[in-house]
Amino acid sequence: MSATAQRPAQPQRKDDDYDYVPEREAERPQSRPQFGQSSQQDTTQAINDLFKGMPSTRAPPAYMPRNAPKTTTSSSSSSSSGDEARAARQKHVFGSDFSSPNRPGSRRPQRPQGLNFDEMAPVPADLLNPTFSNKPSDAASLAVQQEEAFANYPRLNATYGRTVDLDSQRGRDIVRGIGMLGSLMARNSIKKDFNKQKFHERGGLKRKRLASERWRARFKAGFREVTGRVSELTRKGW
Repeated sequence: MSATAQRPAQPQRKDDDYDYVPEREAERPQSRPQFGQSSQQDTTQAINDLFKGMPSTRAPPAYMPRNAPKTTTSSSSSSSSGDEARAARQKHVFGSDFSSPNRPGSRRPQRPQGLNFDEMAPVPADLLNPTFSNKPSDAASLAVQQEEAFANYPRLNATYGRTVDLDSQRGRDIVRGIGMLGSLMARNSIKKDFNKQKFHERGGLKRKRLASERWRARFKAGFREVTGRVSELTRKGW
């Protein structure tokens, strides 16, 4: 059992009650509001009164060419200016000045003229034949000197750097020749190169060896520079 008070049930309204119209009201004729109908003359007069304070002539549109004649605001020349503006508008094609580089005020530079191959002189045949005779005198003499110097160079073969020529006029001393050959091989690191080339060296090992040799050379140069600077400062009394 509930202790709350119960509200009395109210009868539900039917939907027909909202649309109920008494019979007397339905029998009466419905009167519609009557609006006054204005004539065409009154409408025209109202429009004229609305635009009475505005000037009779307008400025030319923004897309008219700059060399078009300017219109005046006087009432006498309004008809002639309107005809001129209309004629200029008909002659003008929209977008015709967009791609013309020669129009006034254009920021696009003018396209340079192409090459005229007919006006160019023909290439002489001497330039197509690169020999020493076709070169200038200084270049030809320098080239000849270089050729002579290269011809006097010994041929790079397996015996180069490992051979000593003894002068027959000064006597062929075998002991002296062996000493000269030993010093020459020491200067050219022949023994080191022989041991290096005796076995195959893979790429990774060669890269590591070269990096180590370069680091040792840099360290040697830096160490000599530092020791030389220390010796110099010691001599100066620091």
